[in-house]
Amino acid sequence: MQMITFQVIDRLATPILGLNDALRLQLIELDKSVYELKNENETQLHAEITTEFRDLFDDDKLGTLPPKYVMRVDPTVAPVVKPARKIPQAMETKVKEELENMIMKGVIVRETEPTEWVSQMVATKKKNGDVRICLDPRDLNKSLLRPHYPMRTADDVASRIGNAKVFSTLDAKAGFWQIRMDKHSSLRTTFSTPFGRYRFLRMPFGINTASEVFQQAMERLFEGYPCAIIVDDILIWGSTVEEHDANLRKILERARQIGLKLNLSKCKFRAKSVSFVGHRFTEDGLKPDTEKTDDIRNMPPPENQAALQRFLGMTNYLSKFIKDYSEKTSILRELLHNDVVWNWTEMHQQAFDRLKDDLANPPVLKFFDPAKPVVLSVDASKSGLGAACLQNESPVAFASRALSDAETRYAQIEKELLAAVFACKKFHDFIYGRQVTIETDHKPLISIVKKPLNDAPARLQRMLLQLQRYHLQFVYKKGKELFLADTLSRAHPEGPAEGAEFEHDVMTVLSISPSRMTELQQETLADATMQKLAKFITEGWPAHERSVPPELKPYFSFRDELVIENIILKGQRAVIPPTLRSTYVAVLHKGHMGVERTRKLASDIVFWPRMRQDIEHAVSQCSACNSNKAHLQKQPLINHPVPELPWSTVAADLFDWNNHQYLVVVDSYSGWFEMDSLPDSTSRSVIGKMKRLFATHGIPEKLMTDNGSQFVSHEFEQFAKEWNFVHTTSSPYYPKSNGLAENAVKQAKQLLNKSKKDGSDMMLGLLNLRNTPRDAMGSPAQRLLSRRTRTTLPTSTKLLRPKPLNTTSVSKQLKSARQQQKCHHDKSAKDQRPLRRSEVVRMQTKKGFQKLAVVKSARGSPRSYVVTSDGADYVRNRQHLLPVREPRPQWTISNDSASNNEQRQLDSCPLPQATLRHSVTVHPTATNPTPPMPQVPRRISTTPLHPVSPTTLSSKSLSPPHPAPPALPASPDLMPPSVPSQPKVQFEDTLTQPTVTRCGRVVKPNPKYFDT
Repeated sequence: MQMITFQVIDRLATPILGLNDALRLQLIELDKSVYELKNENETQLHAEITTEFRDLFDDDKLGTLPPKYVMRVDPTVAPVVKPARKIPQAMETKVKEELENMIMKGVIVRETEPTEWVSQMVATKKKNGDVRICLDPRDLNKSLLRPHYPMRTADDVASRIGNAKVFSTLDAKAGFWQIRMDKHSSLRTTFSTPFGRYRFLRMPFGINTASEVFQQAMERLFEGYPCAIIVDDILIWGSTVEEHDANLRKILERARQIGLKLNLSKCKFRAKSVSFVGHRFTEDGLKPDTEKTDDIRNMPPPENQAALQRFLGMTNYLSKFIKDYSEKTSILRELLHNDVVWNWTEMHQQAFDRLKDDLANPPVLKFFDPAKPVVLSVDASKSGLGAACLQNESPVAFASRALSDAETRYAQIEKELLAAVFACKKFHDFIYGRQVTIETDHKPLISIVKKPLNDAPARLQRMLLQLQRYHLQFVYKKGKELFLADTLSRAHPEGPAEGAEFEHDVMTVLSISPSRMTELQQETLADATMQKLAKFITEGWPAHERSVPPELKPYFSFRDELVIENIILKGQRAVIPPTLRSTYVAVLHKGHMGVERTRKLASDIVFWPRMRQDIEHAVSQCSACNSNKAHLQKQPLINHPVPELPWSTVAADLFDWNNHQYLVVVDSYSGWFEMDSLPDSTSRSVIGKMKRLFATHGIPEKLMTDNGSQFVSHEFEQFAKEWNFVHTTSSPYYPKSNGLAENAVKQAKQLLNKSKKDGSDMMLGLLNLRNTPRDAMGSPAQRLLSRRTRTTLPTSTKLLRPKPLNTTSVSKQLKSARQQQKCHHDKSAKDQRPLRRSEVVRMQTKKGFQKLAVVKSARGSPRSYVVTSDGADYVRNRQHLLPVREPRPQWTISNDSASNNEQRQLDSCPLPQATLRHSVTVHPTATNPTPPMPQVPRRISTTPLHPVSPTTLSSKSLSPPHPAPPALPASPDLMPPSVPSQPKVQFEDTLTQPTVTRCGRVVKPNPKYFDT
């Protein structure tokens, strides 16, 4: 509803509707782009100039002003290299075209060499759909040393023009691009794009030295000519038309000589008055620019007490400059009493108009003083923008305007930044080239202006780009202290909004199908949380997070990045309503990429709180991804304890070469290894060779092997018991845990291959290897035998005499060497969390993680687990187990109840441990092993027995029973691709099967189910 004030007069007359009321009722529309009609003389001169100096107005060529710009930099500021930022897919083609266009014009060039500085590119859309490419120079600006060249003031210009009557103004086209840079300066402007790196050949917009450099160059080039220059604006004058025209041609001739190009659409010829440096130069002399006070003069009268309160708050702020202020406001203050009915009369209007006149004229309104600091006070309301230019808290100029219909739906932060852009454009003549402070009552705005341009939403990017040419510092000021800007933003002139140029920025950079957009809009409107969020975005957020509803708190920390236009956006990413999130996760994961790649894909286009966790959950549930995973990232190295004495800890392994079996036994302390051929790979043959070695070097305290059938047999364990050494085994199919033996096997094979190739004696090679010193620790022979052994090389007898090494020193060096090896290995390793009992995992096979399994227990060795799959038990290293969030296998659920019944029966009768006729004691081998899981109770069931390694059937590992599913034969493909298949344990001569009588039931293991 619009309120119209009528003035009733006592005579017959035609009713007249005032301008403001006509604008409010939208009966007329003002087109302020037409300021004046050109007279015949001006039109004639315009035609002559464009014909005579056509080359100066060539749109296809850039000017080239001498000399080249050389950047001066602060050497204490470190160079910054920024990665390329992705650009919306909808803009890619236009960005490429604009880059090529800038190359053709000679503005930029491709850069392939390394550069110290790499900034980021910012690409935004213009109103006509073209793309503007700019440099984000925030980091570069910190290093640049400004020349601090002074700008001209109105007084400077007025003192030169005298009694001028005729004026012209010229505008330099793309002014800064007309200044070339030297090579070193050009390299500092290198910027990254998704299509490669480029650097500017011309001085880019946005660097904080540009305006001063250009001003200095222009004044030097036009020194002695009848003109005044403020950066890219040139003022020419004359006391007569003839003098003016002569001066104009002199300036244009000089522009042609120095290579300056002009923008014809912004030039004005032979005018009686022009606006320049914030003042009006007329044939009657210098006058204030009334445009700076029009918004105060056109301020509509208040419609209620709240509006009047704001107006009086503004005038009270300036009351010290208003004569008889208390008397002039008394009639208005009466309307603020609680017992007074609002009634705006002619007397109130007259008092209101007198106060507006006081605000728009001296002594309240001051003349601009270039020597004083400049402050812009800006604010945005629901319907308008307000700004005041202040010096020493006194106003120099006012500005306000209404918001367009689209702008009223902007996020509050967009409105606040729009107010700053509006103020800078209105007061450009006052602030350009100067350090300016902008006061705002919107705290999030302070942080957004400090961020890289690419981190800002699309519409804010365009606004921030327009502010790059100014030297601005944003400061926070409480809203109740922004009297001028707050009042102007709420009491703006009625009528269509001017300069609304950012309305379509958001959706032009979002590539989305109409159907998907409609779906997003409908679900956003239907969701209560999204509607609450939209309200906060448009009306403003509470000052403190504690005042935000719980469901919106996840959005609070980045509230300054949220905007709304049909849908809610975080920067350039669509905020997905809860009802559509699972759908979008499924779409994102269609390519079956991993968590990080899926997250990176999502991070460019969509957003919602806890999106990463939702993606992780979905990917971990994808059976196709889990089963085809190649391998897990390697784990940090766990070093075996360093022995203190020679031959106290040894490792053994078998290998096949040239159809012959070999046994390798290596000493952990000295690195000495023994190699013997075997007639076969049975336990009996291995034991025979080991007895001979132990008789030579002594019985070790500890022997480490893999889970080969030769080492896990009952016969071998009896050997360990009789010869009194501890036998430990590694995880199946994980040779890294027995790396000492694996390395010895590698050396042995190399010796065999090389000796066969050159026909040399392999044993002489082995002899020389044992005598070769290793770092400062001596040779393997010196560490084991405390002497060198005689070789075919001439050797001093002194070297052959025994000389014991310091075992403490050797142990320290061994520890240091292993620690260095661990540091190198762990650079690309990642510690994997321990698995939980009953956790669902996928077990690695030759074809990937194809087999679903469930964790039953942690094994004694570090990172070793017993898992069950299809009723069969397996021992696997953590490296071969992938935790997943897939549903628990059906066979584990269906067998729970049956297993529980049998479990209860077995619980009532303890196992007779003495009847177990084979046992393996497993000792942890790590210095700081991963804490093992609590041992899951095991039981010996009726046949068929679960296929478990004999190492798990130790008498120490038998405890109260635990339910397990029925057994199935172990799958032969449950081995990693990189490890050759090993033979299953055959219960013939090498292992006696255990027989256990329990509660009247005979338990007899099925040998073919034992998995080694």
